Amino acid sequence: MPLVLHDAEWALKAVVPYLTDGYRIAIEPGCVVPQTPPKSVWLFGTVAESAHRFPDARIVAVDPPEFCPLPPDADIRR
Repeated sequence: MPLVLHDAEWALKAVVPYLTDGYRIAIEPGCVVPQTPPKSVWLFGTVAESAHRFPDARIVAVDPPEFCPLPPDADIRR
């Protein structure tokens, strides 16, 4: 089940259509690092800049900042 994080520009109702099956979503904007490392993380907007906090997770970045440093295998969606 992916962890979903978003910035203040992304309302929950805008995030949810991207998600199909189960997910854990942070209600408040910003980065949260859970106690158990997630296997998959969806990062919306500027929160993508925190991708380095999840070195072992599959990263999906939706609308990240233009020069955001992301892992080479990140799935980037605009």
